[in-house]
Amino acid sequence: MPSPASSPRLAPSPPFRTPTSSPSLTSGKRAPFLSSSWSFWKGETLREALAKGPLPLRKALDVGLQVAEGLAAAHGKGIVHRDVKPENVFLTKDGHAKLLDFGSPA
Repeated sequence: MPSPASSPRLAPSPPFRTPTSSPSLTSGKRAPFLSSSWSFWKGETLREALAKGPLPLRKALDVGLQVAEGLAAAHGKGIVHRDVKPENVFLTKDGHAKLLDFGSPA
């Protein structure tokens, strides 16, 4: 009978190559993989914000710049988002745009 430690269903999962937010990509202990963690932010998705009406120009430019910086940081680590859309951009109450749902590596 195999020991619990050698059982595939009890084996530790490989680390995710998925950043949790933009633009802060953090390296876990198993370099070169990125670690995954849960965060809690107060705010709404870009889709929810747009449902209320268009964003003011300055806010729209700021969100666009933050998303572009986050994507550039991810691309610099060899990560492609593949699903950038308003539902995957979260706007925090303190004015930060966070990229969500990078998915799992192919």
